[in-house]
Amino acid sequence: NVIAPIMTSSRGAAWRQTIFYPFAMTSTLAGCDVLRPVLQCPLYDCKARSEVPVLAAASAYEPASKSLTILAINRRIDDHGTIELAVDLRAFPRMRVSKWSVLRHNNLKAANTMSDPDCIRPASAAAVSVTNGQFSAALAPASLNLIQLTPEA
Repeated sequence: NVIAPIMTSSRGAAWRQTIFYPFAMTSTLAGCDVLRPVLQCPLYDCKARSEVPVLAAASAYEPASKSLTILAINRRIDDHGTIELAVDLRAFPRMRVSKWSVLRHNNLKAANTMSDPDCIRPASAAAVSVTNGQFSAALAPASLNLIQLTPEA
């Protein structure tokens, strides 16, 4: 592991690198059933590849709690960086958004440091509603999003 998830100093300080948070977010999905999302999104070209999807996503279902978790990355960084995530939830009736965490920073070169250990950390996003089996959310540019949906009480 070249970039350690937790950094320390000889003076006793410790702080989480940004790579810590994706590991922490995905570790909560151990034991879930992985679902394959069907994605339709714009494409872009980069140095290594052409026609790369601007959206990457994974989803998991937890049968015991009947909860659904969506991890979505918006790779867009241009002026039109926000992308709409639309999810068809007809197979999961009466769901509500119970949590939405976003990891991002306006400065793509920002980093957590000993002097600023919480520069980049997940923040709560405004909950969105599910209407007629459809969920949609505007994902900020260059963001990792964890969205948890649970059955309505």
